[in-house]
Amino acid sequence: MRGLLTLLLLGPGLVGPAAAQPGAPPPTVAEAQADGFQLRPPDQGAGSLLAGGLALGPGLVLHGLGHYYAGDHATAKVLFAAELVSVGLLTGALLANNLGDGRGELGGLSRGLTHAGVVLFAGSWGADVLGAFKGSTALELDSSRVRGNRFGLAYRYTDDPVTDFRHHLVFRLDLNAGWFFLRPLVDLEGSARLRQLQAEIGARPLRGDDPHERLELGVRLRRVENQSHGFSTVGLMGYSGYKVDLGRLVEGLRHLYAFGRVGYGWDGYQFAATPDSVPALFSDTALGDTYLLLETGLGFNLGQRTHLTLSALSDPTKDVPPFAGGTGGLVELGLVHRQSDSLDIEFLGTMGDGFALLLGLGYGL
Repeated sequence: MRGLLTLLLLGPGLVGPAAAQPGAPPPTVAEAQADGFQLRPPDQGAGSLLAGGLALGPGLVLHGLGHYYAGDHATAKVLFAAELVSVGLLTGALLANNLGDGRGELGGLSRGLTHAGVVLFAGSWGADVLGAFKGSTALELDSSRVRGNRFGLAYRYTDDPVTDFRHHLVFRLDLNAGWFFLRPLVDLEGSARLRQLQAEIGARPLRGDDPHERLELGVRLRRVENQSHGFSTVGLMGYSGYKVDLGRLVEGLRHLYAFGRVGYGWDGYQFAATPDSVPALFSDTALGDTYLLLETGLGFNLGQRTHLTLSALSDPTKDVPPFAGGTGGLVELGLVHRQSDSLDIEFLGTMGDGFALLLGLGYGL
C-alpha cells in the first residue's frame, strides 16, 4: 500500500510535464483588415495621457498646449486663437459694464459679451483636454432624434427660494413637417394653481448634410397663470438657434456639437381683481418688461444610444433664479437615452441659486 501511494505521488514527476498545446497564431494585419479592422489614418494623431495632463493643467492658461505636444500644431493654433478671442470678449464686457453701470443697453451688451467670452474660454480649453486625451478619432454618432413627431410626458421638481411651487407635470409635443416645426408645451404645478402654456413655431432655413446640423428661426408664445397670487404673465420672444459639428474646425472633435440660441423677448403682466383668481386671457397688461435670452452648449454621445448636453443659459423666464443673486446665469445638464426606436428616457437638471430636475419619457408618433 505504501508503495502504491508513493507511485501515485511521484508518478507525474517521473513521467514529466504534459506537452504544451500550441495556441493559435495572432492574425496578420492583412487578415485583420479583411475582417473589418481599420488602421488609424496617417493624418489622425493618437491621444496620450501626458498630452491630456498638459492640457488639463498648464493648458488652462495656454489653450492648445495638449494638441501642440501631441503634434497637432494646426489645431493648437486654432484653440489658442479662440482663447485670445474669449479674453477680448471678457475685456469688452468689463468695459461695457463699467461705462453703463450694468444697466441699459450697455448692461445687456456686457451680459452678452460675458456669456460669449466664458463659453468660448471654457469650450476651447475643454476641446484641448478632450482631443489631447483621445486623439483625432471621432466620437460616437449623435443618437438624438431629428425627424418625426414626438410626445413627451415628464415629472419636474423645482427648488425656488422665492416660491413654494415644487411638483410639476409636463406635457409636450414636437411636431415636424419638412422645414417647419411646432412645439406646444403644458406645465401644471401639482395643485394646479400655477399653469404654464407655451408654443414655439418656426422653420429651419439651413440644414447640413448631417441632419443634426441646422439653423432655426422661431417665435415663442407663453402664458403663465399664478392663481395663488392673482396674476398672469403673457410673453412673446423671437429667437435664432443653431447646432453645428465642431469637427468642421477641429478634426479630433467630430460629432461634438456646439448649439445655442439668441433671443429677444417681451413679458407683460396682468392682474386679477381678487388674489385667488387669474385675469382673462386678453386683459390689459399693467406692466411690461424686455429681456435677452442667451444659451450656448455642447452635446455629444456617451455611447451609441445616450446623448449628453451641457449648456450655459441666461433666461429670466425660467422658474429657477440664476447664480450670483440675479446677475449670473444658469447651467443645464441634459441626458437622453434612446431606449428603443420609439421610446426615449430623458433627464434635465437646471442649476442656479435654486435647481430643477426633470425626468420623463418621449414617445415617437
